[in-house]
Formats: sequence, C-alpha cells, structure tokens
Amino acid sequence: MQRILTKLEPYYRLGRFDKPIGSWLVYWPCSYASVLASSYGDVHLGWLACAFASSFMIRAAGCAANDIWDRKIDRQVERTKSRPIASGELSVLQGAGFCAFNLVPVPVIWSLMGVNGMPLLYSTIPVILAYPLAKRFTHWPQAALGVSINYGFLVNYLFLTNTFEPFLIPMSAGLWCWTMIYDSIYAYQDIKDDKKVGVKSTAVLWGEDHEKYFKALTLGMAGSYALTGYMVGFGLPYYGVLMVAMSRVRRQWRNIDTGSPEDCLKRFKDSYYVGRMMFLAFLLGKLTQVNKEREVSGEDRALDINRVKVEVE
Repeated sequence: MQRILTKLEPYYRLGRFDKPIGSWLVYWPCSYASVLASSYGDVHLGWLACAFASSFMIRAAGCAANDIWDRKIDRQVERTKSRPIASGELSVLQGAGFCAFNLVPVPVIWSLMGVNGMPLLYSTIPVILAYPLAKRFTHWPQAALGVSINYGFLVNYLFLTNTFEPFLIPMSAGLWCWTMIYDSIYAYQDIKDDKKVGVKSTAVLWGEDHEKYFKALTLGMAGSYALTGYMVGFGLPYYGVLMVAMSRVRRQWRNIDTGSPEDCLKRFKDSYYVGRMMFLAFLLGKLTQVNKEREVSGEDRALDINRVKVEVE
C-alpha cells in the first residue's frame, strides 16, 4: 500500500490536491448556478456534490495542462521549480494522461446536457487547455483565466435548466472581475522571477500602480452582482451579505505588500471566504425571492377561486 501511495504522490501534487484553494474557486461559481437554478430555494445537494467533485477534477486537468506548457518556465521560478513535471518526477506523457483522466466529467455532462448547453460545453476544453499560453503573448492572462475558470457557472446553469437567462450576462461579468482581483494578487508572488524569465501578467504590468485597477474591478464585481440580484428579484438579505463580501474583497488588496509572497498568498487564500459569503448571499436571495413567488402564487389561487364563485353564481 505504501508503495502505491508513493507512486501516486506526484500526481496528487500535479493536480494541486494539496492546495485546494484553486478547486474551491472553481467550485463556488458552480454552486451559485445550482442555487439560481433551484426552485423555492430547494438546492439539490446531489448536484452540489457532483459540481464539487467535477470542480476538483477539472481544476486538476487544468493544472496538468498548465504544467506541461510551462515546464521550462517553471524550472526558472523558485516557487514552481519543484513541480512534478518541471522537476522530472513525471514525464509529459504521464502528465497528459493525468489531464485526460480528470476531464472525464466533461463527456459525462455532455451526454446529459440539453441542446442549448452543448455548444458552450464544446468550447470548454480548448479554453482550459489554451489559458497557459496567454502569459506568453499578453500582460492580461488573468483575463483569460477569468473566462476559463468561470465556465462552470454557465455550464452548470444551462445543464440544470437548458435555458439562457439575461441575468447570466452581468453575473458572468461579476465573476470575471472577481477572478481578475484574486489572480492578480496571486501573480504578485512571482513578479521578480516573471520579470527575469519574461513571463507576462497583470502584476508585471501594474507594478505598484495597482490600486486603481483593483478598485475598478471591485466596483465592477459589486455592480454586476447587484444587477443580477435586481434582475432575478432577490430580497434585501442578499444585498446585505453582498456588501459584507465586497468589504472583504477591498481589504484583500488594500495596503497589500506586493513585495511579500507570503502576504500575497495569504490574501489570495482569503478569497475562499468571499466565495463562501456569496454562496450564503445567493441562498438568502433565492429564499426571499421564493417568498415573493409564493405570495404571488397565493394571490393567483385566490383570484381563481373568486372566478369560480362568480361563474357558479
């Protein structure tokens, strides 16, 4: 048994299962879709469990693809030089096999998804696999990540409902802004090595002039989430929790020490709690929305009864 575990250990690290924060950041948007697609606030725990497992697997596939593309760069960066493929513990072929194995949720979802969601799902794999190339051509690879990592939100909502609702647009924009914030914070960990190697990122581009970008993205995130809540008819509890979550996002980048990898990593990991707060916000919003729906339903039933009485009379 020990021998088997020893052989599996590099794959465990390749998929970043020892660093689950990234998987949580993939999962939270999927959980929001499950809440928004629910009826009467009754979120199906089975779907949440499936989304949770899929998030960890697809994130592992993305990490493997990233490490295959970046193996030569990773060897020159202090934080990443010990990664399994960069260090030679695993071959490129082994990494590709691991990536393919962890993409299993994609064809499974495809086989169950309605026709409206299939075109979106077709484009999932290229986006996941191509993201690592962005850092070679643009200082905005975080923008590409904002698209790929939040695909789960759209895919899950379409999977559960097979309909594309207008509120999905501002919601997706808010998720993109959130990714831009936390991944830019994350990028500041490697800014010195990235400059030496020639890797591009928002951290390299912004330097110390980062506050205006973080401020604009935080406002964009808050505004998009607020518009989503308005479009779907959420009650006041949603906006209360949203304000608390946005305050926490602001604290993440406020007075950040960009020269300290430890400080940047700590602030990045705090995004887990922002995601958890927003799950609560969406749940409360859905519950208050449901109460309104029930009131309307009750009024409609009363009108129907009155109509019957009139017709009988």
